[in-house]
Amino acid sequence: MILITGGTGLVGAHLILECLIKNFKIRAIYRSQEKLNEIELFFDKYASKIDKNHFQRIEWIKTN
Repeated sequence: MILITGGTGLVGAHLILECLIKNFKIRAIYRSQEKLNEIELFFDKYASKIDKNHFQRIEWIKTN
């Protein structure tokens, strides 16, 4: 399993996407629900190379 800090940021989002394409198990950190919602829209738009359940394959952890 890979832990990605800053999963809702620009670099983190692209890193998560690449890891999903390679079928890695991912745990990612987020701070706000708003950013998490934005990143879900990002995946819906750019994740055509992976399955439709891509967002559910990520274990999201909320931090402060």
